[in-house]
Amino acid sequence: MAHHTGRVDTSRMEAARIEAARMEAARTEAARIEAARIEAARIEAARPDGAHLDGARPESRVPQLTVPAASLHVPAPQDVGDLGAGCGPEWLDRSVRSDLPELVRLRRRVHAHPELGHQESATTALIMRTLEEAGIKARLIPSGTGVIAEMGSGSKLVGLRADIDALPIAERTGLPFSSTLPDVSHACGHDVHLTVLLGAAMALARAGDLGGRVRLIFQPAEEVFPGGSHDVIAAGGLDGLSRLFALHCDPRLEAGLVGLKAGAITSTSDVVELRVSGPGGHTSRPHLTADLVYALGTVITGLPALLTRRLDPRAAR
Repeated sequence: MAHHTGRVDTSRMEAARIEAARMEAARTEAARIEAARIEAARIEAARPDGAHLDGARPESRVPQLTVPAASLHVPAPQDVGDLGAGCGPEWLDRSVRSDLPELVRLRRRVHAHPELGHQESATTALIMRTLEEAGIKARLIPSGTGVIAEMGSGSKLVGLRADIDALPIAERTGLPFSSTLPDVSHACGHDVHLTVLLGAAMALARAGDLGGRVRLIFQPAEEVFPGGSHDVIAAGGLDGLSRLFALHCDPRLEAGLVGLKAGAITSTSDVVELRVSGPGGHTSRPHLTADLVYALGTVITGLPALLTRRLDPRAAR
C-alpha cells in the first residue's frame, strides 16, 4: 500500500511540474507580445506631424507592418530612404491602399467557397485569372491544383509561398461571406494567405525592375497527407531559389504586426498508427488477461506529455 501511495505522489509532482512549466511559457509569450505592442506604439508616436501619407490620421490608414524586436530599431518609412528605387515603404503603402478593396473582395469570395486539399479547382482558376489580369504568366502544377508563376529577370531568384486549401470544419461565424459549404471552411486562414500573395504579385507587377526574379508558389493540399509540398517540389517549384518566404496568420500578434522566424514554424503534424495486442480472457478473471481499452487510454493521455507539454514544436531544427 505504501508503494502505491508513492507512485501517486510522484505522478502528482510530475503533473505539477509540467503545469508550472506551461504557465511560465505562457507568461514569457505574453511578455514578448506586450513588448512588441509597446515598441510599435513608440515608433508610431515618434513620427513627426505630417509624416502620414496624404495627411491621413494614423487610425484611418493602412497599418505599417513592422517587426519589433528588442535588439532591432525599426525606423519610420520616411527615415528609411528610397531603398526600393522608387518602390520603398511609402510606395508600398499607396499600392496596398489602391488594391485593398479588390483584395478584400477576392478574399471574401475565396472564404465563401472553400475547397479541400487536392480539390482546389475553382480556387486555382481564380488565382490563374487574377495573375493573368496583372500581366503575370502562371502555370498549373501538374498534379491538377496549385499555381507557380515567375516574374522579373536576372540570376537572383527569391520565392514567395502561400497555401490555398481549406479544412473539413463547419463555420459558425454568421458572417455575410461565411462558407457556403456545410462542413468545409477556411478555418486556418489560407484564404488570407493566398490573397496576401496575390496582393504582393500585383504590387510587384507595377514595380518595374525587380533586380532579379520572384517566383510565386500557391501550394495546394497543405492540410492533408501526403501534402501538396511534394507536388510543388516535383514541379520544380524550389529549383534555383536562393531563399523562400512563406507566411501564416498568427492570432497572437496584433493587427499591423509581422513576426519573422528563420526555419520551420507552424510545422505539420504526422500520422502514427499504433496497434495494441494482448491475451484474451474473461471479465471474471481480469488479472489473467490484458485490458486493451485501459492500455489505449493510457497511451492517449500519456503521449502528449512526452512532447507537447515539454517541447515547443516551433523550436525544431
